[in-house]
Amino acid sequence: MQQVMTIQEQVYQFLKEDICSGVFRPGQRLQEVSIANQYKVSRSPVREALRRLAADGLVEEVPNKGVTVKRYSARDMEEIYEMRVMMENEAIDHLTRAKLAPMEEELTSLLARMKLAYQRRDMPDYITMDSQLHRMLVRGSGNALLFQLYDRIDTLIRQFRRFSLVDPVRQADSVVEHETILQMLLQGNNDAAKEENKQHLLLARDQVVAYLNSLPEE
Repeated sequence: MQQVMTIQEQVYQFLKEDICSGVFRPGQRLQEVSIANQYKVSRSPVREALRRLAADGLVEEVPNKGVTVKRYSARDMEEIYEMRVMMENEAIDHLTRAKLAPMEEELTSLLARMKLAYQRRDMPDYITMDSQLHRMLVRGSGNALLFQLYDRIDTLIRQFRRFSLVDPVRQADSVVEHETILQMLLQGNNDAAKEENKQHLLLARDQVVAYLNSLPEE
């Protein structure tokens, strides 16, 4: 039976998506009253949703400003991507052929959809497929705690993914890199897949860091 989300859960999901998709920008103030009016709810579920988002690391309470979308520095991104490399490659280490077999069809389908999104220049769809593919690999490792921690990292990075694909050359390379990672995994060459995945993530990190460094100082 499908569970019905509570109002608080709905507000939390709406706000989370709006932050991750860039509707609410880093540093933007999130006012309870205006959000409650926007979503046509009382302030109570908004307040609780903001508490959860603070625990996620997506918002923070700033003195004299209230709750704002958290700003992340270039150094923050370097550390987050470092953790992402560690987590994803730990997962890849545990992706045996037996674990990959039930996932192969879906992974191949995701890659095909990513290629189609790239050809259509549909970056939002491409980024969604990109995230799903990486999350499948981590979940497929069978380590529930690892995936739980990775989910937090993935949430923090979602709002910046689009900046890693601004360069058209980088977009094209990203498609090839995902295909290579998957091919190596399906061939049982996990060490090569880990190295390709590491380089793929570090290139994405460099693009995000360059974007953050280009922003004017507050």
